[in-house]
Amino acid sequence: MESIPETIHSRVQLPLTSLTAIIVLLGGGEYLARILTNAKFANYQPPFFAMLPKGSEDWRFSYLVADPAFEPNSKLLWRQKAQPPINSQGFPGLLLKFNKPKNEFRIFCYSDINTETFQAGWPKKLQELLSEDGAKSSIAYRVVNAGVPGYSSLQGLRRFQEEINVYRPDLIIVSFGWNDAVPAVGLSDKDFKIPPQFLIAIQKVLLNYRQFLCLKYYLGKMIRFWPPPDNPRVALPDYISNMGEFISTGQIHHIPVVLLTKAHREKRNVLAEGGGWRSNIPEYNSSLSNFANKPGVLIVDLQRVFENISLQLFEDEINLSMEGHRFAAQFIYETLKGFSLLPQSQQGDKNEKKGGQHLRTSSGKRIKKQGQKL
Repeated sequence: MESIPETIHSRVQLPLTSLTAIIVLLGGGEYLARILTNAKFANYQPPFFAMLPKGSEDWRFSYLVADPAFEPNSKLLWRQKAQPPINSQGFPGLLLKFNKPKNEFRIFCYSDINTETFQAGWPKKLQELLSEDGAKSSIAYRVVNAGVPGYSSLQGLRRFQEEINVYRPDLIIVSFGWNDAVPAVGLSDKDFKIPPQFLIAIQKVLLNYRQFLCLKYYLGKMIRFWPPPDNPRVALPDYISNMGEFISTGQIHHIPVVLLTKAHREKRNVLAEGGGWRSNIPEYNSSLSNFANKPGVLIVDLQRVFENISLQLFEDEINLSMEGHRFAAQFIYETLKGFSLLPQSQQGDKNEKKGGQHLRTSSGKRIKKQGQKL
C-alpha cells in the first residue's frame, strides 16, 4: 500500500515535469529566436506592424492590441491612455475646468493623426496665434487637440457626442476621410466589435515574445487575404452622414462646426488615377464639398489650398511636415478671424479681403462674407 507522501508525489510529478518541459522548450525557443533575429538569419516585425493583417492597411487591430499608448474602448474601439502628454480627460495639455470660465473660448479639433503631433501640430500653432490675440483682450482662448491616430469620422463623431455636454466647446473643427476610405478586414467601423478582453490580454502577452513574432511573420507570408478587402471602414454615404451629424449636433447646442477636406500630398487627379483604395480619397473630399451646398454647413477646402502651395507641406502622403502644420494653423487662423467665428471679432475690409483670398466654395467661387460655405 502506497504511503500518503508517495501518492502525493506521484500525482504531482507528471504535471510538474510536463510544466518544466514546456518552460524549457519555450525558453529555449525564445532564446533561439532572439539569436537568429539578432544575427539577421530570421525576420520578424515589431508588434504594431505584426498585428496588421497581411495584404491590408487596416490598422485597427494594431491600435487595439499592440500600441501601449492606447486602450480598448467598446464605443470608440480605442482611446488614448492617460499618460504624458495625455491628461486624464484624454487631451494633451492642462486639464479643462468643468465650470468653464466666462472669458474662456474653447475650440475643439477632432481629427486623426494629422492633429496628433502634440508638441508642434497645427492645433498647438493655432493656440499660439490666438494667445497673442487673447493677450490684447480679455478672452482666454483654449485650443483642444482631440485628434486620435487611426480614427475614422465615426469614431470622432462618437467622441464628440460624448464630450460636448461635458466640456462645452464654443467652436468645432473637424477633419476626417483618409482612414474612412481604408479597406476593412472584416466588418466596417459601425459594425466592428472589439474582441473579448481576455483575448486582447493574451495577444498583448504573446507580442512580447520574439518567437511568436517570428511565427506570425512567416505565417503571414504564406497566408494572404484573397480576394483583398475592398469594403471601406466607413462607406462614402456613411462618411457624409457622420460629418452631417457633427453639424446637426453642433446646431442643437448652438456651436459652429467647421469641416475641413482632407489634405494629401498628391494632387487630386494623380491620386484618383493611381488605382487602389487611395483613388477614392478625392471622391470623399468632393462629396464633402458638395455636401456644403446644404444650408448651415461651413467647409474649408484645405486640399484645394494645399495643392496651390509650393512649400514642402508633407512628410509623406498624408502627414504634415512642421512647415505644413504652421501653414495650416495660419490659414485656419485667418479663416476664423476673416469670417467672424471668434468672439468680439471686429474685422475691417482688410481682414475680410485676406480671408476671402483663401476661402472658396466647392465650385471654386470666392466667398466675401460669412455664410453657409467657407
